[in-house]
Amino acid sequence: YKRQADFLLAAICLSLLLANFLSSQQAAMVVLFLLLFIPSIFLSGLIDPVDRTSMTAQVIANVLPTTHYITISRAVFLKGVGCAPLCLSAALLAAMGLGSLVLGARFFQEKLG
Repeated sequence: YKRQADFLLAAICLSLLLANFLSSQQAAMVVLFLLLFIPSIFLSGLIDPVDRTSMTAQVIANVLPTTHYITISRAVFLKGVGCAPLCLSAALLAAMGLGSLVLGARFFQEKLG
């Protein structure tokens, strides 16, 4: 469950960070759909492996939390891997989440006053 919490933290905090720069909930939904959801489907390794894409696509894929979550899910469910080999992906998800949370909170404070 910790791996799912890392993914949710990263995804929600990244959404919070992006929402700071938008004026309405509808705009936030559209931008998050275009910037996070659609690239997550095609670039995260769910359909095609990330290492067979271009270098630009690999960089974008590694910024998306979904890529790391799919890596963890495949390792656990298909290969039966334990927790130790997945620490890097989990740490990246946690770092994305905490970094986005800190930046989002800072931008929100600046927006308020």
